[in-house]
Amino acid sequence: MGRVPLWREFLNSTINRNSYATHVWVNLILMASWTKREGLNRGQILVNMTELSEQMNMSKPTLRKAIKFLEEREDITVKRGQHQTLITIIKWDRWQIRK
Repeated sequence: MGRVPLWREFLNSTINRNSYATHVWVNLILMASWTKREGLNRGQILVNMTELSEQMNMSKPTLRKAIKFLEEREDITVKRGQHQTLITIIKWDRWQIRK
């Protein structure tokens, strides 16, 4: 499976002050593609929003609000399709690669 880093600076992030956004953000990082594969670039997730809300045990309106919050902060981009949604973590390398 693997691991992902969660940096301490996250504690000072406005994401961390919103419990729903925190829950969504951490799950998106864990679910994101860590390498280019199957038509996805690094930091991208292809999801069905209904399934994602069930997986996170979160209502769809609450999930939508948390995703909108992350979009407005410019942490993610969202491309909605009829059945699936492509979510891209904008600064994937910033959150996952530190030298």
